[in-house]
Amino acid sequence: MQPQSEAAAVAGSAKGTTLGLALGGIALAIAVAALVVGFVVPGPAGAAGSTGAKGSQGPQGVNATDLTAFVGSGGNLLWGHGVASTGWQTTGLYWVNFTVRVDDCVPEVTLQNSPDIGSAYLPGSAYPNSVQVLVFETTAAPTDAPFFLAVFC
Repeated sequence: MQPQSEAAAVAGSAKGTTLGLALGGIALAIAVAALVVGFVVPGPAGAAGSTGAKGSQGPQGVNATDLTAFVGSGGNLLWGHGVASTGWQTTGLYWVNFTVRVDDCVPEVTLQNSPDIGSAYLPGSAYPNSVQVLVFETTAAPTDAPFFLAVFC
């Protein structure tokens, strides 16, 4: 191996310095990007803070079971809670009107001792206190049958 000339050694050193500066700049750019997007390694958890003051009592909520109906196959109310009226519209189609708004609630219908299928839905903002119930056979034909309805708000 032949010894390098002083000029060759300086040129090689300059190339290394240029490469080091370029890599250092890339590392700095990656570090800045990581900080911008929130990619940081968290430090150890701090000590727990003291318990805050107790908040005031909120208003009494409505029990989920306060809106229920057991409706006969003819649309008559057999028993219920929070029900204003019920009705039969046509084969398999019933209305249950409650004493409060239910348009932001979830209705659940269960048929009494029947292999038939029931479906409850909210008819829309024109009837905010009402739930419409559809009862149909497994063949998709409408049918009249008694049902239980619960509305969860």
